[in-house]
Amino acid sequence: MRYETGLIIASAALIFFWPQLVRNLFSADYMPHGNCYFWTPDLVWLHASSDSLIGLSYWAITITLGVLVYKTRKDIPFAKMFVAFGIFIITCGTTHLMDVLTLWDPYYWLSGSIKLVTAVASVATAVALPPVIPRIISIIQDAKLSEQRRVMLQRTNMDLQAEIQERIKAQEEVSHLNANLEKRVLQRTAQLEEANRKLRAEISQRKKAELEIKQLNETLEQRVLERTHQLNETNRELEAFSYSVSHDLRAPLRGIDGFSLSLLEDYSDKLDEQARNYLARIRNASQRMGTLIEDMLNLSRLSRTQMKIRETDMSSIALEISEEFRRNNPERNVKILIEPGLSIAADENLLRIMLQNLIGNAWKFTSRREDALIEIGKTEYEGRTQFFVRDNGAGFNEEFAGRMFMPFQRLHTPGEFEGTGIGLAIVQRIVHRHGGSIKAEGRIGRGAVFYFYL
Repeated sequence: MRYETGLIIASAALIFFWPQLVRNLFSADYMPHGNCYFWTPDLVWLHASSDSLIGLSYWAITITLGVLVYKTRKDIPFAKMFVAFGIFIITCGTTHLMDVLTLWDPYYWLSGSIKLVTAVASVATAVALPPVIPRIISIIQDAKLSEQRRVMLQRTNMDLQAEIQERIKAQEEVSHLNANLEKRVLQRTAQLEEANRKLRAEISQRKKAELEIKQLNETLEQRVLERTHQLNETNRELEAFSYSVSHDLRAPLRGIDGFSLSLLEDYSDKLDEQARNYLARIRNASQRMGTLIEDMLNLSRLSRTQMKIRETDMSSIALEISEEFRRNNPERNVKILIEPGLSIAADENLLRIMLQNLIGNAWKFTSRREDALIEIGKTEYEGRTQFFVRDNGAGFNEEFAGRMFMPFQRLHTPGEFEGTGIGLAIVQRIVHRHGGSIKAEGRIGRGAVFYFYL
């Protein structure tokens, strides 16, 4: 009540000591405030709309606070401070609404009086607020302590209930276990007796089986030795036959190629274009057959070659092979990246043949790319350190990857890329002779990569 009484006394004193203010409240002898804005429509309406929204918002806040205080008047603390804030806010809102009115009607005395009331309310609120602050802080701290105690009591109660439930459950389990323990002991005893009987029978059977296995092993070892000897003899005969056939075929092919060349050189003027084309095709076929026979000989020699395993510098061998390809094909611009320090335990001659085929394969299948790239290095692949040869050439369909290492199997036609289909078979045989493995991955048009270890 002191706050409202102070406002009433201040207003009465103002009217008593300043009677001219009351007489001039509705005086309109001045220019409207819109003249200050030269009656610019956008500027006038900017101020009018802004002050209107501010004034109405202040009034809405005051009404909301009034409803809150009214509905909680028995419980809410500091209800008078809420009333004081409401008076302060509503007077502030009224000053903004008066600013809208004075744009057109110059009631400056009325506007000033409302601002004076607002000043009195503001000062009164500012003076009344500090003494209330300690009480507000105390209420907040008490509320926080009460909430903490409530949470602690709730947790304690929950823990006690959980412990009680656990104890009840434990007692029930102990009773159930005690009731079934004797029954289980009897059942287990019977099971152990049955298991002992079966174990004795199984031991007897195992001894009999071990005797049979020993006899079978002795027979099997003899059969393995005999079969191994037969296979070795067969392999030697096949290798000798393959070498003999390949060697005997080379002489007729050289004759076909030589006589075809003689016809082209000596009788070229007597042959028409079609005949010369036929002779050129005969030469190409005989040369291709000669290359195929040479590859077959190389493949057959691999199984007879004595290996000398030692630590070999694979990087230097790959570099030598790459330089040889560059010398033989100076028109090609191929970027070759070789990881330095690649070392592997292998037969150096066989390793060179293998790398020559793998790098040659990459060199061949990148021939149609201007930005050809070949990489030789090592990486972690399928859980072990492996070496790789990668290119960005024609690639292949991975559905047919299993056919790549079979002799005479090709995934591209001779018209696309030349070759005999023996190179990768040679690579696989060399890898297998070293006890290793090789795998190919690729995508059509995206290149291929060969992973291997020895």
